[in-house]
Amino acid sequence: MRPFFADDGGWSAKISSIEAHTIAQTMRALAALLEEEENALDFAHEDWPAGQEDNDAEALRPFHSAMTAQELPKKEEQTPQLSEEELLDYLRRKKQKSPELGVSEDEEMRAASQEKRSDEEVLASLDFEPVQTREKPANPFVAAMIHPMSTDARHAAELRALTTQSICSKKRAALSHVAQELENAAIRGTDVHVTSRSLNSWMMALNDVRQALSGPLGITDDKSALRIAALAEAASDDPENAGDEGVLATMYVVLAWWQESLLEALGDIKGKD
Repeated sequence: MRPFFADDGGWSAKISSIEAHTIAQTMRALAALLEEEENALDFAHEDWPAGQEDNDAEALRPFHSAMTAQELPKKEEQTPQLSEEELLDYLRRKKQKSPELGVSEDEEMRAASQEKRSDEEVLASLDFEPVQTREKPANPFVAAMIHPMSTDARHAAELRALTTQSICSKKRAALSHVAQELENAAIRGTDVHVTSRSLNSWMMALNDVRQALSGPLGITDDKSALRIAALAEAASDDPENAGDEGVLATMYVVLAWWQESLLEALGDIKGKD
């Protein structure tokens, strides 16, 4: 693996096929974990049938039945929803055809406000209190990629409920895209190439792999980062006895260096479209 350099169409870096495949496999594994978190049991449905998969059509059947069993107005009870202007126009024309009806101005105004009251009643009937919290991801790699958005535990749980699915989707898309680019380069035996269009995906993917590895490695500050750097150096000196932590530490340090080289290469004018 070599540092990124600017070229005429963006930024490129040399990487061996083994390195490219290894990083790509790691990214695909993380993308799969994010997909599981994204498609996890809907936290708003606490009574979801136990043991059923999200994509199991049978699991959806009880909820589909519950929704379709809601009482709806019978056909003869349903009334057309007219705008205030349409309703006033209708009453005026009705009065002209049948003056004996004697529709007063007050009655017109009361009728005109009926639609507004109906809308308010509908909104009131839809008023509910959904479950507004979501637990921290159980998987340590996913948890390291999705940081709490607040130091307050309750507030952080509420924000997770609102954002987890969209965050997982974006991160998963970036990881999958970069993994494919790495695999393509490995198959062709060419340099990896980053364009200005794919730059955000590359930066997100590289950073997310580093973040995912930082959790299990226990990187929380400069001191722990130095410990991991030393562990990675020892692992590269004696790869046969590196162990799982040594392998993760090596990948973390290498990707941190590779990402830094891409950031430095961005300043070269050749990299600009």
